[in-house]
Amino acid sequence: MRIGLLEDDAAIVEVFSFALEARGHTVSPHATGLSLLHAFFEGDTLRTPLPYDLLLSDISLPGEVSGLETLFILYQHVEPTALPAILVSGANATVLANAKRLLPDALILRKPIGPLALAHIVEKATVSLQATS
Repeated sequence: MRIGLLEDDAAIVEVFSFALEARGHTVSPHATGLSLLHAFFEGDTLRTPLPYDLLLSDISLPGEVSGLETLFILYQHVEPTALPAILVSGANATVLANAKRLLPDALILRKPIGPLALAHIVEKATVSLQATS
């Protein structure tokens, strides 16, 4: 599975990438929301096929576009069922509830989450995606 990883913490990127790549996934890290959006768009045109099968994103990122905003922008152009997302955050319950309200189709996980647990969750998502293909 091609996974777009939106995370600004280099240590988390390294651990998550290692765990997922060890299970055969291709992980493409992005440190900013704008970087991830550039992977999806050529100017104003959405790239086809989509560059990733699954997005794994931190909710809060420094910079112009948060992880939550990035996914909200993408979902204005792509059906959530065509691009499933897993959001990961150490934020408080209010922030997580707001994220779920804005992106009801996304799976939301609370940090800290171990790499093995994350890999297991992604494997379950992979099986679900293959069943619907």
